[in-house]
Amino acid sequence: MVTLADSLTYTVKAEDGTTIISGTDTNNSAVSLDLPPLQNMVVSVSGVKDGITALFSQTVSVAATDVWVSPSGSDTISISAGLGTLAYPVASINHALTFINNASVDATIHVSGQVSGNALIDSVNAATLTITGTSASSDKLYGNNAGATLTVDTGVPVTVKNLTITGGRKVSSLTGSAAQTDPAGYGGGLFILAGSDVTLASGCIVTGNTASLGGGLYNSGTLLIDGATIKDNTANKGGGIYAGGTAILSGGTIEDNTATYGSGMYVSVDSEVAMTNTACLESSNDAYIETDGSILVNASLDASTVTAATITPQSYAVGTTVLSGSAVGTQYTKFIVTPQLVSGSPVSWAIDGMGKLVKPDAGGLSVVDDDVTLTISSTTVSASASTKLRFTVILDEGSATETDLTTTIPAADWTIKVFSGASEITSMSYFTTTLSSTERSLTVSSGIPAGTIFTVYVSATYNGRSYGGSYTITVT
Repeated sequence: MVTLADSLTYTVKAEDGTTIISGTDTNNSAVSLDLPPLQNMVVSVSGVKDGITALFSQTVSVAATDVWVSPSGSDTISISAGLGTLAYPVASINHALTFINNASVDATIHVSGQVSGNALIDSVNAATLTITGTSASSDKLYGNNAGATLTVDTGVPVTVKNLTITGGRKVSSLTGSAAQTDPAGYGGGLFILAGSDVTLASGCIVTGNTASLGGGLYNSGTLLIDGATIKDNTANKGGGIYAGGTAILSGGTIEDNTATYGSGMYVSVDSEVAMTNTACLESSNDAYIETDGSILVNASLDASTVTAATITPQSYAVGTTVLSGSAVGTQYTKFIVTPQLVSGSPVSWAIDGMGKLVKPDAGGLSVVDDDVTLTISSTTVSASASTKLRFTVILDEGSATETDLTTTIPAADWTIKVFSGASEITSMSYFTTTLSSTERSLTVSSGIPAGTIFTVYVSATYNGRSYGGSYTITVT
């Protein structure tokens, strides 16, 4: 509020000298100016009273917490064009960021309609940044099939919700292994760089994007997917997601993506990917896991999720860890393994209660490799109440030599875990003891109903290698 008399003239200029507001008032002794959210604006006012001219000039900065973007907006600063307000939106995410200039407050960019171009978030002067649509299906960021639709390279936490990210295309011009290390092919829809923190929340849809690695998105930072949908994207590796950093899949769906390796997700050995709650890769979208990589399971997956993910390991070998974490023992049944093609024929694989690959045979045991079988020997395959079952673990080298060589593994080098369905039995009614240097025992509780089926999992170590196998017991 500026109080003068007789007449006054006012001008507000942006830092670059662009006039934002100007005018003259001859009838009032005061003028109120609504200033846009810009830094270092120069407000100049001159007034005349009794023939004397008074001048006033002040540099003013106004912080924005909400900025609007629309295809009908303008990136030109003027009262009739783009001020970042609901009435005068700007035309791009990049320009909207110039209005956000208070590192102590949370900021929101509102997107209305389809906004085209390649958005880059690399400098954010806010505590957090949310990019949201208006909940209309037409609210989109469209990359014009020329680069990543949205690139995030900032330590400020960024959340995307109620918005579709589409039309991104990043395909490397290189070939072979060189293309795998070429950032020009990383992330069609989103490219999340190291040090960035991104959440894809409810209503966020990443679709219709293409890249060499990570058609939907490429992540080298920290990613939380909590209600987003990633679908209909294409890549060589990671049709939906290429995981190269830390990612938590807490909720949402990955579906109908295509890739040579990992149609749903490609998990690199350098990444840490966790699944929890309602996260799900639909059956047509597998998770390809590099050797020595794994999916972390530290909490329960939703009970309604029959299959959380189909895993395709880079290396099919018994004992290879593909699941890790504290909840693997109760959640492993929600993961299945893509059959291995051997001479054109599919060979079935499974995951045991320790998150390791096993190769079931007709007896429910596990083949360690082409020549060595892990045999779990029991006194019986069924047990009545209070029966004590005795187990030994033997490696049978079979056709590896002319003589059928077997090795009984010392009891100190292997453990027993008992599962009912997906739940590990930890009650004191079930216990194991070492009867001798080569035997352990399992006692069946008298309170267990007849017909109950249990799976006994054995983890054994021999000559520095870990082996896994299972045995099914029916209570009679």
